[in-house]
Amino acid sequence: MRPMLSYGYALTEELAGGTAGDLMAAPVFPSLYAEGQAGGGWDVMIPYPVTPLFLQFKLSHYMVRRTAAERALFGTSYFRMHLRPSRFSDQHELLLAWETAGNDTYYAAPRFHQTSALNQAYLTRNVIACSAFFPPTIIGDLPDHYDHYVAFNDTAAYFCSNPRRLDYDFSGATHLRKFTQLARAAESKADKRFFLDLLDQMAAVISEGRRLPEHLMWLHDPVFRDRVTRARAAGLAAYTARAYFDTELVLLSRKSSKEKSSEGA
Repeated sequence: MRPMLSYGYALTEELAGGTAGDLMAAPVFPSLYAEGQAGGGWDVMIPYPVTPLFLQFKLSHYMVRRTAAERALFGTSYFRMHLRPSRFSDQHELLLAWETAGNDTYYAAPRFHQTSALNQAYLTRNVIACSAFFPPTIIGDLPDHYDHYVAFNDTAAYFCSNPRRLDYDFSGATHLRKFTQLARAAESKADKRFFLDLLDQMAAVISEGRRLPEHLMWLHDPVFRDRVTRARAAGLAAYTARAYFDTELVLLSRKSSKEKSSEGA
């Protein structure tokens, strides 16, 4: 498995496994089992109530040479998380707009670079704790179409190429608490209306200066909205999150008292 897929899978699986306290998470995949299928189907796959979380997984490049540009800022080795340049893609612009519209959105990058470290973090359920999380609004607009990145170690982060310190606690431990708080405050039911609302919001952001893709044009058709199933709407929301925002759609939820009791049994 490629490094990016391995890291993204490990982090998502850790979230889905109920890493700490009340937190539960369910990743939403573009291809879903049919509703009502034998074995529980959709109602079992998605917890209730929920709140959406959008994660874009990044690789961390380990900068160890003394000639590395930001070595003087850190005094030791550090990591770089590269952003997609605006000359190639409007991805960061879309993520900024998506977060600004009120959606919990983060870049997620590992604070390790070796496969052995990923394996150790996965086996000890410390992938989140060993990650750095950056909301796009903390980074802000890209100043030009050249290459830019976030340089960070365990305690500090800078937006580069002209270094600007990011006044933000990017630690995995802090974000695990944030995700848990989001889960505890969740109020929405993961029904068809929920996923159609997400699609409507995505269409509004994507349509700013762009032509809507065909599957989002369907949203203007009352017949489509009436006949689409919950599973299909969820799959389209997950597909749109991946194809246009390059993010994984994860539904956060709090554990029920029944689930907590079964864990303690």
